[in-house]
Amino acid sequence: MYTKLNIGWSSRGVQCDEATSPPLEKEMYIRKESQIIVALALVALVAAAPVEKESPKIIRSEYDQQSNGAYSYQFESEDGISKSEVAEVKEVLDEDNKPQLILVIRGSFSYPRNDGGVETINYVADENGFRAEGPSIPQPPAPASK
Repeated sequence: MYTKLNIGWSSRGVQCDEATSPPLEKEMYIRKESQIIVALALVALVAAAPVEKESPKIIRSEYDQQSNGAYSYQFESEDGISKSEVAEVKEVLDEDNKPQLILVIRGSFSYPRNDGGVETINYVADENGFRAEGPSIPQPPAPASK
């Protein structure tokens, strides 16, 4: 199946009609089959687009909240990521020696490294700030001995 288009150039610009008048300077045939091929090529491009990776499933998740604000939770996903954390209420004295309640949080998380090993980071957050330890956490240099 073809559609015949007559395309011509003149001093009035480009003229185009569907074979109702005699051809001007050039004829052009557009095949419907070529339109289908272009459409199929576009469908193939869309089908070849990268598919988003599905999020890993959570295989374990536990949470326990206490009335005083303390809590504990842990989770693990099917891709090897895990985390556990415990928060306890502690009374400390502020700079005016007034008692204040704070949460002392201790926890760890693990994830698979690209080299196949597992990275584990342990941390504590308390009145002294946040401290983390693990193989990838830089450590301050040891004090020089005299």
